Amino acid sequence: MDIFWLQGRIAVELVRRAAPKIGEPEIAELRKFNASLAAAVANGRAEEVEVSEFEFHRLINRLAEASKLAWFLNNATRYTPTRLYASDPEWGRAAVSNHEQLIKALDVGDVDAACTLMRKQFTDGAERLVAYRDM
Repeated sequence: MDIFWLQGRIAVELVRRAAPKIGEPEIAELRKFNASLAAAVANGRAEEVEVSEFEFHRLINRLAEASKLAWFLNNATRYTPTRLYASDPEWGRAAVSNHEQLIKALDVGDVDAACTLMRKQFTDGAERLVAYRDM
């Protein structure tokens, strides 16, 4: 839980910093990565799910121009069992939906909604991991 708490806090700060820098070209890129994610989830291609999810968030993290925070987030995610999520179609569909909402929030400049959605994605990840562990 601590790792997801840390990841979520950092990711929220990164999206908060990136939001004012996101224009139509970045929205188009986020849509492209989310479409790739949706296709990979629909076709059960876990490796492509991982890549698309990574690229989606990497774009936001780079736009934040906070390299140290992004570095900490990257290191914290090393403790995340990404293949567990990537191979779970339910998680994949939830991630695609969350990303769609996040893109809409960023497109209209609703930073608070974007932060809430980012936090929700990490909370969901933590809850799924705990449920998996307790099976």
